[in-house]
Amino acid sequence: MVNNEIEFALNERFLLQKEYWGENKLINQIQPVVSVTVATYQHVNYIRKCLDGILMQKTTFPYEIILGEDGSIDGTQDICKEYAEKFPDKIRLFMRDRKLSQYVGKNGEVTRFNGVWNRMSSRGKYIAWCEGDDYWIDDLKLQKQVDFMEANPQYSMCFHNARLVVENSHSFNLIPVENRDYNIGELFDKWVVPTASILMRKEVIKTFALDSRLLNGDIYIVLSAISIGKVYGMADVMSVYRVQDNGLTIKRAKDDNTLLQKRNIEHYHFLKETFPQTPTSLYHYKLSNIYINLGVIYVKKNIIKSAYYMLKALMHSPKCFIDRLLTLIHKMQ
Repeated sequence: MVNNEIEFALNERFLLQKEYWGENKLINQIQPVVSVTVATYQHVNYIRKCLDGILMQKTTFPYEIILGEDGSIDGTQDICKEYAEKFPDKIRLFMRDRKLSQYVGKNGEVTRFNGVWNRMSSRGKYIAWCEGDDYWIDDLKLQKQVDFMEANPQYSMCFHNARLVVENSHSFNLIPVENRDYNIGELFDKWVVPTASILMRKEVIKTFALDSRLLNGDIYIVLSAISIGKVYGMADVMSVYRVQDNGLTIKRAKDDNTLLQKRNIEHYHFLKETFPQTPTSLYHYKLSNIYINLGVIYVKKNIIKSAYYMLKALMHSPKCFIDRLLTLIHKMQ
């Protein structure tokens, strides 16, 4: 279910967005084949590398960079302006006002519009992603992906391998991407698609839902893509995915892990409602895993609640319950 209030605010406020340096730049006179969307906030140490990786692309087609700067106060704004002024043939910069780009619901939950507005401003046949703290390392990345999509119209999205840069103490792994088609079960089960590797047809985002239950847009985009076409992986390592302490997921876990787990339940409920073709067994496995996490959190706070969550976990997926138990036994040995 799309939250009508959020959708109304999204569209009404979008009309107020203006391009830095106006709409008569050289890039505005060109019809791009690819729109590269870059959402950035407090990325002063990273945004140059991100933009340089996009600008180095060697292509036989025109592309535009939709750069959404979301009100940074660390110097990111100045760098974005510098690049927009230096490359008016490539960059369309939007300087966001966070009073407009963030929607605070009645329950205090924040919905961020910057990335969605970037995609709404895109004019290309294809849309590529690169968040402001990630970057591309292959100057033929776009050409390879567009060549594949042009030759295979039955595909709605392709993605590729990425190199991992970890800037914190958290354990994090990327699943290697292979040269093959990926099915909906694989894409729903694990985080297989590095964000900065995505190239999709613009049609994928035509029905993007804004719902307060959705925790991140990546999985929604991927499931939307496979709902309207095929999805292909490429083994080439063409981008870098950065994991840092101020990343959104890690910040949420630090702020209130109990709340995050409960919101994850609503997140997966929403995904299953929106994409009923996702395998039911995997859906229940995901819920079981979250209920086990809650059971562990409450084990010292409230043993009755802990037992309740463990029981729910067992009911949703005995397989998940046994898998987690075996993992615990292995760690204790």
